[in-house]
Amino acid sequence: MSKQPKPFIKGYKYRIYPTTEQKQHFAQAFGNCRFVWNQLLAKSIKDYEAFKAGERSEKPAVSGIGLTYGVKALRNHPDYEWLKVVSSGFYQQTARDLGQAFNSFFANVKKGAKPGYPKFKKKGSNSSFRAPMGKFDIRGGRLRLEKCPGTVEVVFHRELPSTPSSCTVSRNAAGEYYVSFTCEFVPRVTNGQGKVGIDLGLTTYATLSTGEKLDNPKWMRTSTSRLRRSQQSLSRKKLGSNNRNKAKHKVARIHNRVANQRNDWQHNLSRTLVNENQVIGVESLRVVNMVKNRHLSKAISDAAWSSFIQKLLYKVEESQHCELIMVGTFYPSSHLCSTTGRKLDRKLKLSERSFKCPYCDEVHDRDVNAAKNILTESLRLRGRVDAVKLKGATTILKG
Repeated sequence: MSKQPKPFIKGYKYRIYPTTEQKQHFAQAFGNCRFVWNQLLAKSIKDYEAFKAGERSEKPAVSGIGLTYGVKALRNHPDYEWLKVVSSGFYQQTARDLGQAFNSFFANVKKGAKPGYPKFKKKGSNSSFRAPMGKFDIRGGRLRLEKCPGTVEVVFHRELPSTPSSCTVSRNAAGEYYVSFTCEFVPRVTNGQGKVGIDLGLTTYATLSTGEKLDNPKWMRTSTSRLRRSQQSLSRKKLGSNNRNKAKHKVARIHNRVANQRNDWQHNLSRTLVNENQVIGVESLRVVNMVKNRHLSKAISDAAWSSFIQKLLYKVEESQHCELIMVGTFYPSSHLCSTTGRKLDRKLKLSERSFKCPYCDEVHDRDVNAAKNILTESLRLRGRVDAVKLKGATTILKG
C-alpha cells in the first residue's frame, strides 16, 4: 500500500494592483499596524523589566491572546481615534505575531542563547500587514479586505490549493504591491533515483559529481554599470526632495530585478535537483565568515549560497522522498583524491583548478573531485543515526 503524502502549510504570493484610493488605505494600515506593534512591544518590555526588578508582582501577559487585550485599549484611547480607520482584525493579528516573537525569545533564553527582545519596527519602503481569516475573502478573482474601499486586482498566475487561513499585503522598496496567502496543500511526491554531490563556487556556481558544471550567472555584475549610474544620480539629489525619492525608487527597482533573477534561477535549479535525485550532498558553508574577505565579499553575496540551500531544504522536505545531507564545514573535500580516498600530501592553492594525484597518477578537476568526495561522504553519513550530532554542523534532512 502506497504511503499517503502529508499536507504542508505554504505561502502563495501574487502581484496586486491597487487603485490610488486603495494605496492610501494600505499606507494607513502599514503605519497603524507598525504603531500598534511598537506600542505593545514598548509596554511589554517596560512591564517585563519591572517584573524582573521586583517592582511588579505579576508577570506580564506577552502571549498572543494576552497582547490582544492591549489592542482594545489603544483603539479606545481618545488620542488614537485614527486607529479605527483600519480593521481591528489587522491589529489583533499584529498582537498575535508579537506574541509569537516573544515565544521565540523565551525559547532562545531557555537554550542559553543571548537574544534581544523582539525588534521595534521603523518606517521604511518595505511594509506589510496581515489579515486573519474572516477579515478578507476572494470574490471573482479579486481580493476584498475589511474596510478597504472596493476590491483589489490580483494576478492569480496559479490556483490556490485550498481556502487560505490568512493573507499578508506587502509593499517592497520598488513600490510593488503583493499579497501572500497561507494555505494547506499536498505536494507531489518525487521519485528521482539519482545521487549527486554539489560543490558550490564563484566562477562555477555549482559543480555536480556527475561532471556537469553550471556557470555562475553573476546577476549583480550584469547590472553594475546601470546601478552605479543610478546611485551616482541619487547621491546628487537634495535630501527630502521629490527628485531624490524618484532616484531612490529607480535604484530599488534595479536591486529588485536582480533579486528576482536570482530567485528564479535558484528555484529552477533546486527543483530540478530534488525531482531527479534521491540523495543530495552539499557542503555546509559558513557564509558569515566568508564575506569578511573584502576581495570576494561582493561576489559571495551575489552568489547567495545560503538562499539556494534554504530553497533546497524546503523542497526536499516537501518531496517526501529525497534526502539532503549537509557535510561538515571542515570536511577536506578539495584535498582528497576521489579515486583512492587518500588525502593529498600538500595544500592546493585556489588558483589550481586541476591537479595530478600522487597516488593514482590521475589528473583531477578540482571542483568535480570535490563534488565526488562530498557525495561519497554524504552516502557514508546517510546510514549513521548520530549524523545530526556530528561536529561540523553535519545535517541530514529526509523528505
